[in-house]
Amino acid sequence: MLWDCVVDRSVLVRAAAARLLEPVVRSTGMAESSLVGARVVPALVTLAGDANADVRAATVSALGATVECVADRATLDKVCRHASG
Repeated sequence: MLWDCVVDRSVLVRAAAARLLEPVVRSTGMAESSLVGARVVPALVTLAGDANADVRAATVSALGATVECVADRATLDKVCRHASG
């Protein structure tokens, strides 16, 4: 269901989805790094590449939370690749 929000036509819906991902990352973090890597990071990468600047800005805190809370190297590599590319 959240993926539907990530790809919604409305900028407001996409930005809200981006803001919702930070608490998801913080609540699952170390315990479910593979879940974050498989489900949350692809959504964040999609939102961070959005054409709208407000949507992109809304992803920053969730991307930061991923770096802070996730220990899985593969997940962190995905985030870093996106940030540098």
